[in-house]
Amino acid sequence: MHGVKKQQGEQGVPSIRDTLTERHLKLGSELYNKLDSLVESDPDIDELGFLVLEKKSPEFILEQHKLGISFWCIPLIYSYTNKLFAAVLKSADISGTIGASATKALHSTTRCLVLINPDNHTCWNVRKILIQQGSVSMESELKLLSLVFTKHPKSGIAWSHRRWILRQIEPFRPIGTNASRKSIYQHPAFQVEMSLCEYNAGHNKNNYYAWTHRLWVFEHTSQDQHAIAAELKWIRDWNSMHVSEHSGFHYKHHVLLKILRCFGGKYKNVPNCLTDFVEKLDESNSTATGQLSENDAKLQPKHEHGKFDPIQIFETDIKDNEAMIKLYPGFESLWMHRRFLFTIYIRMNAIDREKQALVEIFMPLLRSQLDFVKHSCLNLLTHDLKNQRRHAAAFKMWCITDVSRILSGIFPKKSIDQLEELKKMAAASLHTVWSNHPLLR
Repeated sequence: MHGVKKQQGEQGVPSIRDTLTERHLKLGSELYNKLDSLVESDPDIDELGFLVLEKKSPEFILEQHKLGISFWCIPLIYSYTNKLFAAVLKSADISGTIGASATKALHSTTRCLVLINPDNHTCWNVRKILIQQGSVSMESELKLLSLVFTKHPKSGIAWSHRRWILRQIEPFRPIGTNASRKSIYQHPAFQVEMSLCEYNAGHNKNNYYAWTHRLWVFEHTSQDQHAIAAELKWIRDWNSMHVSEHSGFHYKHHVLLKILRCFGGKYKNVPNCLTDFVEKLDESNSTATGQLSENDAKLQPKHEHGKFDPIQIFETDIKDNEAMIKLYPGFESLWMHRRFLFTIYIRMNAIDREKQALVEIFMPLLRSQLDFVKHSCLNLLTHDLKNQRRHAAAFKMWCITDVSRILSGIFPKKSIDQLEELKKMAAASLHTVWSNHPLLR
C-alpha cells in the first residue's frame, strides 16, 4: 500500500521479502533453470509432489514420470520466477504479437508458477494468450492441468481454465443443434474428462470443483439415454462406496433431475415445483394432462419414458437408501439424500391425482417414514447409535414440519385432524431424543 512503511516483526525479525538477497535470487535462478529443464526433458510427467528433504538431498526427484520438489526450494523458486515473469510481462506487448524470446520466457515462467501456485489468475490468462496465438498447444495444456491436479486438486481457477480449453475442441465446442451429441459418451475426450473427475473425487474428499466439472461435462450428453443411464449406474455404485460424501449425493441429485427434465414425461415439471408446491400443483397437472407444446413434443422419446421409469427409479433409490442407512449407520449424507428422494417422490405421486385421493397415499407414506426412523436405530453400537439417533431425529423433525406443511396444504379440511394427530404422535416420540441433545440443553 502507498504511504505504508515496511515494518519488521515484533522481535525485529525481517520479513521474507527483506531476506531475499542477491545470493538467494541467484540460487532461485539456478533452481528455476533445473526445474524447467526437468519438465522439458520429460513431457509425460503425470504426478507432482512436494517432498520434505534436507538441503543436502537433491532438490528435485524425477523417477518414472513422477516429479518431486523439495519444500525448501519452493520459496526461492517462486520468488525468482515471479520477479522474472513480471519483468518479461512488462517488456512484452501481449496485446499484439509476442516475440519468440518473450513467448518462450512467458511459457516457462507461467508453467513453473502454476505448478507451485495454480490460483494465479494472471499466469492462466497469459497462457490463454499463448494458446490463442498458437505458441502452446491445447493438448499440452490439458496435460499440464492434469499434472497440476495431482498436487492441487481443488484449484477452482485451474478447473475453469480447463473448461475454457474444452469449449474450443470436440465434442465440447458449442453447436447450434444437439443432433451431433448422440455419440458424445463414446468420444475419447469425454471419457478422459470423466475419468479425471473420478480420480480427483476419489482421492480428495468432497472435491466440489471436480464434481462441478463432471456435472459440466455430463450436461453435454444432452438427451443421450445410453449416456444418462450409464451415469446413473456409475453414481449409484460410487455412492455405495463413499457413503459420507455429500458432494457425490449432490451430483446424483442433478442426474436424477436431468432424467425428469429429459424423459420424465408428465413428471418433467416436478423439479420446477420444489417451492410453492401447492400453488403450482394444479398448473403442473394441467400441463401433464394437456397437449404438449411443439418443442416439448420434439424432445419426447418415442416411448413415454424411453429407458426410464421415474417412479421406479426413485423407488429403487429409496430402497437402496434404506439399506445403506441400516448398513452404514450414523452418516448424515445418507439422511440428507433421503430428504431429497422423499421430496421428489411425494410430488410425483401428486401428479394426476385428486386432492381427496392424496390422503390415502400420503398418510401411509408419512407413517412409513416415521416407522423407518424408529427401526433404523435398533441393534446398534453405542457410538453408531448416538450419531444415528441424532440424524434420525433431524429427519423425523423434517417430516413433521416441512413435509406436513406441504401435505396440510393439499389435504382436504376433514383430514387436517388426522394429520395433526400424527404430528403430535411423532413429536411425542421425539421428546426424549431432543431433550437429551447437548445442543438443546
